[in-house]
Amino acid sequence: MRPSSSNYLVVDPTFGDRLRRLPDIESVWVADTPINGPSVRALRRERGGDTGVRVFRISETESPEDCALRVVREIGDSLCSTLRVIGACLSARLRSQFTASGFVRFEEVADGFVAYK
Repeated sequence: MRPSSSNYLVVDPTFGDRLRRLPDIESVWVADTPINGPSVRALRRERGGDTGVRVFRISETESPEDCALRVVREIGDSLCSTLRVIGACLSARLRSQFTASGFVRFEEVADGFVAYK
């Protein structure tokens, strides 16, 4: 994975082609859904090489919040100083897990939240 001081975690199952709007120098974890998957593959073809985009499986019954909790537990050590979560609101459960992963400040934004170490 390329070095970065910030990451994106996309748990929005319909984020799709909006992936192209994310900076190509950042690391991105994206829920592999019928809409997101083809967008990830197209982005990889267009940009070639290491796009910084990683996919993870999501269950049809898993909520965006549960997905974010699971992924942060799995990749917590790989996270940099800033994580922008797209597709989940900052709940008490998420705040608790993110705090346990070293994040100390949170900012709610229109499509999710940003966590800072």
